[in-house]
Amino acid sequence: MSTIDSRLETLLAVYEEKTFSRAAKALNLTQPAVSHHIASLEHEFQVKLFHRKNNEMEPTRMGQILIRYAKRFVAVNNEMVKAISGEKKETRSIVVGITHSSEGNIVPETLMKYSERHPGTAIRIVSDDIKKLYEKLANYEIDFAMVEGKVPLDKFSKITLSSDTVIVAVSR
Repeated sequence: MSTIDSRLETLLAVYEEKTFSRAAKALNLTQPAVSHHIASLEHEFQVKLFHRKNNEMEPTRMGQILIRYAKRFVAVNNEMVKAISGEKKETRSIVVGITHSSEGNIVPETLMKYSERHPGTAIRIVSDDIKKLYEKLANYEIDFAMVEGKVPLDKFSKITLSSDTVIVAVSR
């Protein structure tokens, strides 16, 4: 993560790892350094970010808000770094979210063919459940999602690509 405040990286690691010691190990830091990063953020925002529950760190309501924005900030920063790197190499990267039910249909094959026909375009597919895909979309972790079903219109724009036809075949 370049240009990201290391305290945000620490915040996300504590959130994911659930303890300061595991976060320290994941980040290759000391536990006091992790504690210092979290204390620094708490001091800056004048809020408590975590509380201990069953020997694990759980985010407070204010911690959840900061974590949500930190995820977005990190995702946007990563996209910025990839875009600049891609521009230097005259390539572009697209991250597409698909549901697990789409893994075996024509979507991955179509994306692969698109990438083959457009040299310099790298497509990465992220497969997850629909709720997590919407979260990743909101956090700028994916560029777009190809999903089935209704889309929360208040949060996202949508384009209907096709509607499936279901045919029942029965014996006479």
